[in-house]
Amino acid sequence: MRTFLSGQVRGKNRAGTGEVAGGFQYTLNAFPNHPAALSLMEQLGRRLKSEEPQGTLPLECWYVRAFKLVPDDPVVWVMYGVYLAHRGRVDEAIRQLDRATPAVQDSPALLHQLGLGYLAAKQYEKAQLAAMRAGSLGFQLTSLPQQLKSIGRWDNALEATFASDLRAKVQAAPAASANSAQASAPQAVSLPASARVGR
Repeated sequence: MRTFLSGQVRGKNRAGTGEVAGGFQYTLNAFPNHPAALSLMEQLGRRLKSEEPQGTLPLECWYVRAFKLVPDDPVVWVMYGVYLAHRGRVDEAIRQLDRATPAVQDSPALLHQLGLGYLAAKQYEKAQLAAMRAGSLGFQLTSLPQQLKSIGRWDNALEATFASDLRAKVQAAPAASANSAQASAPQAVSLPASARVGR
């Protein structure tokens, strides 16, 4: 994977020395829902302008295989949505991404991928919301916000609303925690007069 990320399409990988698709294929054969391998295989296909990069299975087959083996995994929904969006199948992409959105709200890396998918599908508000949510969870990469800003699609008003809502949630959290603790504390029980000792 490092070989590919450095801009090369050939190098050493776990399948041997050769084309990087062999390494991605090796990984996906063992872990069909591996997010990095799915993402990088898709990027390789775009870079080489091929749906069967370096002689692998057709790209869509990897998603079909993953769906069969792990049908309820939001990783696959997100990655398949990204794949579809980059190939102009926008309506299908949005269905996959919308399906995944509720399930990935606590995963910064998947939120980032979700945002990239929405960006490719030209769903800019959803892309920004995913980027801001990922950032609020500590995600360090700023490429998605930068891409949105570079095309004039970063909404400052939406950012201000998101920040305000986030502050309100943070401020409300201690009170909610205190109320929960109070509710779970054992309550004193008042016995009827006939049951009191010594009466």
